[in-house]
Amino acid sequence: MRYTVLIFFVISFSKTPAQHVIDQTALDSLLRGCKESHSESLTVLLHGKLVIDYSLHETQKPVACYSVLKSIASLAVGKLMADGKITSIDQPVSDFYPEWKQGITKEVTIKHLLNHTSGLEFDERDIDFYKSNDLVRSALSSKIVDTPGTKFLYNTKAFLLLLGVIGKATGIKTDKFIEQSFFIPLGIKNYKWDYDAAGNVKELFSSSFELVKIGQLVLNGGSWKGRQLISKDWINKLVQPSQPFVPDNGFLWWLIPETIVYIVDDALLEEFKKAGIKQDIIDRFKLLKGEYVNVNISPDKLKTVFGEDWQSFLNKEFYPYFPVRSRRKYGSRIIGYKAEGYLGQYIVIYPEKKLVAARMVNNTDQYKIETDEMLDFPAYVYKLVK
Repeated sequence: MRYTVLIFFVISFSKTPAQHVIDQTALDSLLRGCKESHSESLTVLLHGKLVIDYSLHETQKPVACYSVLKSIASLAVGKLMADGKITSIDQPVSDFYPEWKQGITKEVTIKHLLNHTSGLEFDERDIDFYKSNDLVRSALSSKIVDTPGTKFLYNTKAFLLLLGVIGKATGIKTDKFIEQSFFIPLGIKNYKWDYDAAGNVKELFSSSFELVKIGQLVLNGGSWKGRQLISKDWINKLVQPSQPFVPDNGFLWWLIPETIVYIVDDALLEEFKKAGIKQDIIDRFKLLKGEYVNVNISPDKLKTVFGEDWQSFLNKEFYPYFPVRSRRKYGSRIIGYKAEGYLGQYIVIYPEKKLVAARMVNNTDQYKIETDEMLDFPAYVYKLVK
């Protein structure tokens, strides 16, 4: 086990009335939470300086980033526009895949792939899709089941098609474009790619020490060591609500509101009923009625109501209604942004605090999603700076 802690106090700026100070108790709590959840690595930066760099092993080994790659790819789209390789996010996907120049598929744009409103049929649990020899071709041959732009469905199939668009637009491999545009300038070296049989990118493996640089780039408004790698305007667009259905979702980045109130009430239970959720599950949800401010229903409560493997149970019973397990009211002030991946991979950014953190976890036999997903990681990070 290895970790480096660099504490630097006190940082102040002539035009900044408040000093940014790391709370040692909060830092200890974050590190303890990461260890207890079998985190592979944790890295925290304040004002671009290293605060903590923890690894479960002697060196940080690359592990699967999962949907954190979505957020990285959204940066690539902005670079493509700056380079004139795509005209705008409203450009049709059919400009790159002419077989879509017919029927409803011709209505699908790059924007729809960026904000999960393509209407492309998909079930995140579809293991067979991920085993496809050609993921992009499988996406292109899938049905459009909703009019593009009219419904939000978290959609990895649409994202993998976006990776294909990036490659088509650049004329080089998608991974090479991302490397040249971001990894090389940022000094990201500890990573590897995974591909399908056709050579399409399907996964990125990296570490928190490398991914935190992506977060710092976003915090810097696209600038790195005096060089503008991507426009500040595009960074700002990424972290604005991207569609009217899910207010905390930007262009493949998630927004962190100052307050979220999770509500379980009769109206929600009626929605479950209309959606076809089993009555015995609805009856169990009645035990959870109430409002939860900035803290979702606790794992202990969910365990009591739904059993030890509550997460797996709810994923199965609620898909595709997952993750809507409660009604939510969002505060109007956005305090941060995050990239988030399966199992609990994170890049978390709090601009006002000049704070960036990344956490990675490996899918080992020890991993248990009910305890190790670390859903409260952003809250841990927020408390680091007073």
